[in-house]
Amino acid sequence: MRIPFHAASSVAALVAALAASVIPGEAATSSVNVTLTVASAVTLDTSQCATGTAGRTDFGTVLPNAPYVTSTDCTVGFASSNDTAQLRLWQADLGGDAMHPATSGTLLAHWPMNGPLPLGSGGTLTGMGPGGTPLTVGAGAAQPTSVAGGAGRGAALGFDGGDTATAPYHASWDVPAFTVDLWFRAGSVAGFRNFANRGHTSSWNNRQFSIELDSACTCFKANTSTSGTNRQIQFSSAGFLDNQWHHLAYTVDGSRVQRLYLDGTLRVTGAAMPGTVDLPAEPVRIGHQYSPASNFMTGEIDEVRLWSGAATAAEIATIAGSRIPDHDGGAASWTSGETMFGACLRTTGGGLVLLSGLTWATGACTANDGTGWHDIADRSADANALVARRTAGTAADATVGIRFGANLGPTVRPGRYTAPIVFEALAPDTAGGNSPPNVPALMSPADGANGFARSVPAVARFSDPDASDTGRIEFELCYDPACSSLSNDEATADGIANGADGVAMLLCGDANTTHYWRARAVDNSGAASAWSATRSYSIGGGTTC
Repeated sequence: MRIPFHAASSVAALVAALAASVIPGEAATSSVNVTLTVASAVTLDTSQCATGTAGRTDFGTVLPNAPYVTSTDCTVGFASSNDTAQLRLWQADLGGDAMHPATSGTLLAHWPMNGPLPLGSGGTLTGMGPGGTPLTVGAGAAQPTSVAGGAGRGAALGFDGGDTATAPYHASWDVPAFTVDLWFRAGSVAGFRNFANRGHTSSWNNRQFSIELDSACTCFKANTSTSGTNRQIQFSSAGFLDNQWHHLAYTVDGSRVQRLYLDGTLRVTGAAMPGTVDLPAEPVRIGHQYSPASNFMTGEIDEVRLWSGAATAAEIATIAGSRIPDHDGGAASWTSGETMFGACLRTTGGGLVLLSGLTWATGACTANDGTGWHDIADRSADANALVARRTAGTAADATVGIRFGANLGPTVRPGRYTAPIVFEALAPDTAGGNSPPNVPALMSPADGANGFARSVPAVARFSDPDASDTGRIEFELCYDPACSSLSNDEATADGIANGADGVAMLLCGDANTTHYWRARAVDNSGAASAWSATRSYSIGGGTTC
């Protein structure tokens, strides 16, 4: 599942959006770029969330390989006229990594290329950032293919010399000092090919940027026009068209000096350009140039990003050479020593109950593993991503304090890293529209069953008052009848027909130990049932996992 990303906003604006916009049948979604700074010295800065500054929540400075988590509190207002409204919290899918390296500028647009794409029929891919307009790919013979990207980057787009991908113009791109960076993989390329550009449909002399590959000079080129005249820098591409992933970055600073980097190393610097940088109201084109399209790319492109301001050489090196990987792609549990996002939930108002077996923190959230911590997964790992819901009959609004944290490994380089965290308030339609599904009937294993081996197939039946609805079944495996201590959770795929059974494999626990399981149903509108009563089973003697 790929996720629609909404423009990053300050925490203050986020509170207003959630408090004002939730009405029955609609969802209010807002996001904030959460950033951290990795220090090169032994420091720890747990400064509070920055509110209203550049659309970011900055949760401080941490030391690489620190044995703890640094964190800050952000408050999210949650108000609705619907007593069954739900609050969700999830991370926009970065393709496997928990965070991506960042420059000190503002991320204006990011196209991660994470598919999938319907075969031959074109479509759009999600863009991120305030100017991350949807990336429309060509159809039929002009459609690029979705291919595996580099480590932690999810999918990429493969271009065969006739494919197109275009993001509509956004005014936030109009900055005269900027950075464009991308990843590419290509073999021997003949002719003139374009990685990414923003310029007039047919003129070289009216463009913000164009990054190219030219076999005539065996070189990479980058161009910007100032006051109607094209300015170009270039360096040799020899040795880099080897079907391996490489990172390209192009910067123009406030003095209109161009720089082009490959794999984190500065390769060429231009002289200061006279005049002013041209900023045509044109789209960003990826893998081709102009309209009608020409100069098509042959190869693969991934993670195209546009930043305000010229990144420094150190920032480019970090982007090209450092990652903060998610430890397992978004598991349900969060423990100290793992590199991923977590949230610690505290309430400062009444009227909310937690979902998915979560618990409120007692007092302040600790700076390491502690009560109330859980994973902030991306929607592909946690499709429902529910955090809390309002209790029926509660008139008062409530506030949830959410704390972010990350624990870094020893290979993370000094620099800034960022990740989009999304808050969503959802109010189910109560005006004769969608009804939530019924609590699923537990079919097997029978209550008290025993003698199972490593995995246990759990079966529950999906049913919904809305006859045409489909859905999925979510299961929890617990250590106690109340499911206050969760062992693991699983879910079926979406699309179970009304009245049909869903099956998921629950991983076993210790031999000769009683385990408890339960299920709930989630329909195709995202409405969830209550959890079922628990059943128990036990593992046969001598079986371990």
